[in-house]
Amino acid sequence: MALRPFCVLLLGLLAAGAVSAAPETAATEVGEVRAMARAGAPGLALSLLEDAQPQAAEDPDGWARWERARITILARNGGYRRALERLDQLPAGVSGGFARWTLERRAVFHLELGEAASAGRLLRTLLWAQRDASEEDIEAWRRLVIRAHLVADRVGDAVVALRRFDQDYDDGSAEWAALRTRVLLRAERAGEAAARLPAEPEGEVAALATLAQARAGRLGYTETYRRSAEAAQAEGNSAENAARWWFVAADAALRHDDRGRRALALERALDHVQALPAGDTLFAVDGTDLWDAWLAFGRRVGNDEQLLIGDDDAWFAAAESGMPQSPVRARALLAVIAQQGGAAARERAHRALLDQLEEHGPGLPVARRAYLDAPRYFADTAAVPDVVRYRLVDDALAAGDLELASRLLSSLSSAPPGVEPFSWSLMRARVLVRGERYGEGAGAVAEIIAAQPGLNGERLDRLLQVIFDLQGAGEHQRSLALLERAMHPELPVQRRRELLYWQAESYEGLEQYRRSAEVYMRSALLTTDPEHIPGADPWGQTARYQAAGMLARAGLVGDARRIYQDLLRTTQDSERRSTLRHRLRQLPTEGEAPHDLAARAGANTP
Repeated sequence: MALRPFCVLLLGLLAAGAVSAAPETAATEVGEVRAMARAGAPGLALSLLEDAQPQAAEDPDGWARWERARITILARNGGYRRALERLDQLPAGVSGGFARWTLERRAVFHLELGEAASAGRLLRTLLWAQRDASEEDIEAWRRLVIRAHLVADRVGDAVVALRRFDQDYDDGSAEWAALRTRVLLRAERAGEAAARLPAEPEGEVAALATLAQARAGRLGYTETYRRSAEAAQAEGNSAENAARWWFVAADAALRHDDRGRRALALERALDHVQALPAGDTLFAVDGTDLWDAWLAFGRRVGNDEQLLIGDDDAWFAAAESGMPQSPVRARALLAVIAQQGGAAARERAHRALLDQLEEHGPGLPVARRAYLDAPRYFADTAAVPDVVRYRLVDDALAAGDLELASRLLSSLSSAPPGVEPFSWSLMRARVLVRGERYGEGAGAVAEIIAAQPGLNGERLDRLLQVIFDLQGAGEHQRSLALLERAMHPELPVQRRRELLYWQAESYEGLEQYRRSAEVYMRSALLTTDPEHIPGADPWGQTARYQAAGMLARAGLVGDARRIYQDLLRTTQDSERRSTLRHRLRQLPTEGEAPHDLAARAGANTP
């Protein structure tokens, strides 16, 4: 049954209809907004900030204080581009101190996005205009210059800047320890990096310290891998730190030629790598790294088991024989087939590899990076097998990445091999609708209905979800047309009642309240059971309750009152009875103008 959550036995929720107004809250403070953002509600925090922030012309200091909070919240939640756009549109007349702070923030955000050239220009502006800057400011800017060298892959310049910084400052901060270790590791000076580590490194510095000690030969492979894997999976660990720790584990496995553990660690690293800033070049991994690891491991297993390239069935059998105990081994063997097997075997292997990642591995987000961020293996989207692109569309939709879903689908002209045309067409319709191409999306749904006469069951459920998306976007005329097309005489009675109900919702959305009431009543009363009292079952009661609300809004108050009274007589639930009494009290008296009952009594749907 294709029921949306708020429609399932609506009468069970009717008591929520009578809700008193919330008391006014105290004036919002900057600290309170920051705390809400840190507690996981940055959207709410930014909304409150929008209401509380004074105008810059009226209170420049107060405006600047709130603006700092806004920029900080955006940055902490990865909104570096949005923060930059905001900082590029500052009002005239901001104070010199705030203007300098914005220059520094812009440089930092460009570095986080991996844009070294833009950051460098801003840092030069800051350093050339040092007259009013404190020594602490200059020290911070010089650290940022070193970061910019690393992001731009100018490692030699970073080392020179590091030496000069050490001559001028005695900086014992964790921030400098992290940056110094990064520079020395990029310069392949792991021994020096390990020798200059703080006594008790924490957080990001701890991962850098373990990497430096392992590369310098001061920490054995077994201990390095154990420590890294435990730290990566520690309770409360951030995705950003997990990505770093899994990189350390993979790096250690590479140096020890432990191909199985390297493949495992890289899968986990790719699962978290999106949390890393683009400017974190030391710990960066991509899909090419994972394919390299899968193939190295798979070929070793194949060699150990004397499998011959070209004997695809034997490789598939070997992959299946290790499941479910060794899923990484299975994926490695499938990767070899996917890259070196026959044409039919390659397609089958790609499909099996996706199944493996989804069912026995870190999931399709890793597949997305393995196929879309592996230029050595897949030069562009068109080079990715059709069946993979199809599966990744669904993953992109689940992640809310409509741009990627549209890009993947646009490169598929028809259903990939092994994918039924109905599923492909429905996927296309979903992407079009969610991408706000409503006319094309509705047309795609109409084509599906025309190609599938008598649509019912699970397929009709899936089709209705796309129509619900159209309704949610306010596309009620298109939704009505599609719901009417989907109705056919062979549908079971309950299915026809459902379709009528959704049609009534769209008439309500079009503010055609009398028509909406009529269709709700048709949904309530439709039956083929001679012993069934029309409209008395739970579905019928729900539809009649909705119809009463529409009748009241259409001015047919007497009809609305009779339906509410009849529902009141037939229900014993105290909460439902309370809600129905509330609805009756909200009705206008006979002869009174109905007004807008949505404003008077609250929304009709609790």
